[in-house]
Amino acid sequence: MINPTNKEFADAVFHTLPTGAHIYGTAFKEAPDQAGNGVWFGGAIKDRSLVRRSNFTNGECNTFYVVSSFYPDAEGRVYRRKAQFAAAHVITLDDIGDGMSAKIPWDKVALPGSFVIETSPDNCQVGYILDKPETDADLFNRVVDALIEQGLASPTDPGMKGVTRYVRFPVGTNNKTKYDPPHQHVCREWNLERRYSLQNIIDAYGLTLAPPTPERMFDRVAVHHTDDPYLKCLSDLGLVLSAKPRSGGQFEMVDILCPFHEDHTDRIEVGTVYVIGGGFKCMHGHCIDRTFRDVKERLHLKYGVDTAAIDAETAAAHEQVMTKGTLALVEYLNRKG
Repeated sequence: MINPTNKEFADAVFHTLPTGAHIYGTAFKEAPDQAGNGVWFGGAIKDRSLVRRSNFTNGECNTFYVVSSFYPDAEGRVYRRKAQFAAAHVITLDDIGDGMSAKIPWDKVALPGSFVIETSPDNCQVGYILDKPETDADLFNRVVDALIEQGLASPTDPGMKGVTRYVRFPVGTNNKTKYDPPHQHVCREWNLERRYSLQNIIDAYGLTLAPPTPERMFDRVAVHHTDDPYLKCLSDLGLVLSAKPRSGGQFEMVDILCPFHEDHTDRIEVGTVYVIGGGFKCMHGHCIDRTFRDVKERLHLKYGVDTAAIDAETAAAHEQVMTKGTLALVEYLNRKG
């Protein structure tokens, strides 16, 4: 079979799901490089979305799935979060080929893929379906990191990293603005019998894995700073590490777990602060140019935070303060007059 539907593909990749876990993805018509952040939010993929006519099946949309499955949270909501990780199901190598977007030649591919999808002209994704779902996120991440070290992805491109990464389905269209006309995905190879263990992949590529990432027992704390809804949001997500704000001179800040720590070398999780009032500073090189706008985008896409609502709440509170100040000034001037 060379033209699997997205339902057939999902059934093959996610052949064994942990009990209660869900596959996750997104599908949208907008060009990815022009679309708003909301298109990347995604959600749990229901079977009906892969069977009936939908953005996942009409062949006209950008269609993505996540390499892992996820458990619902305490309220039954499924998000693409590391904290809700259930298992990883597939490893993919991207940008293989000779096209304008390709970065890796075919002779670098040492193991036949379970599938090969051309996601842009002469630019392919080679995928390895895991024989058993990998529930050790750190082991999975270290295998991917080792593949990157072998030159199978750019070390400055975090797109291949992490258990929450999106990759393209076989049925769909890549309509980034640089492609004219838009490129329909092409399934070049489809071999259901090819399933691999992580050890198969390690051996085929001669990978040397980094040591296991130490379990970091951070004392996450709840803070109550009613004037700063983003600080409360970070606290609710378990990302705040210091109980009390500390002085930064003309501002106050708290230590937080960097929302981008999965992109860090060795996934270092320390050295990041949130500045009260809407500021962000991470000392890691991958975050050197990131601003609080990037943090808000990350909170929205990765953690499901309605940042637009928080911004509206912040603006309303600011306006209320300004209104009270204006009224007080008018009252004072009237008394003086």
